[in-house]
Amino acid sequence: MIDRRLLAAAALLLAASCASAPVATAPVSCWRAEAFRLADVRRAVVLPFSREAPTADFLADLEATFAGEMQKERRFEVVPLGDSDAGLASAEVRREGAYRIGSLIEIARAYGADAALVGTVTQFRPYEPMALGLKVELVSAAAGDVVWSAEALFDCAEEATLEAIREYHAARGGRDERSDVTGWRRITTSPQAFARFVCARVAGTIDCGVSVAPLRN
Repeated sequence: MIDRRLLAAAALLLAASCASAPVATAPVSCWRAEAFRLADVRRAVVLPFSREAPTADFLADLEATFAGEMQKERRFEVVPLGDSDAGLASAEVRREGAYRIGSLIEIARAYGADAALVGTVTQFRPYEPMALGLKVELVSAAAGDVVWSAEALFDCAEEATLEAIREYHAARGGRDERSDVTGWRRITTSPQAFARFVCARVAGTIDCGVSVAPLRN
């Protein structure tokens, strides 16, 4: 006969271990071409992002936000398109949900870039709990091949996303921007701050599958 006291003790130990277990961080899936070397990219131009979610038009300046976060990774120079070129690029590069490699390469080379960053907003919920899905691809201007891609969906209704936001906020000294007065929760209520968080997490996977020596000042 099983001792009930042993069962109770085992249940308490299990509950304690579950309570102390770390919460899984919302993942960002990424892929890198086997032959791709980051050192081969000195400059990348950011093209206008496609917005599959109808509400994503509310995300103004998302391309500039992503460019800024990718620049912080210090792997290559990131160049946004000029205002006069952005509209033309949207019409020339994007056709029926896909981008035209020839036009993309032409624009990249016009900016002296070795690659182009092409993004798609796959999902966006602008009200609380906010959610943002983002996919970004790095396309080589030499061959037109995708050499790196990353995709994520962050949903503030899920604890994994909130934990990732807390980690992101803490890693930046507890400040998301100069006038941060509400702590990490502001990221869950401000579309701009939330978009910056998602862009940072996606851009942070640029070293996916790559061994990188520490940067020297």
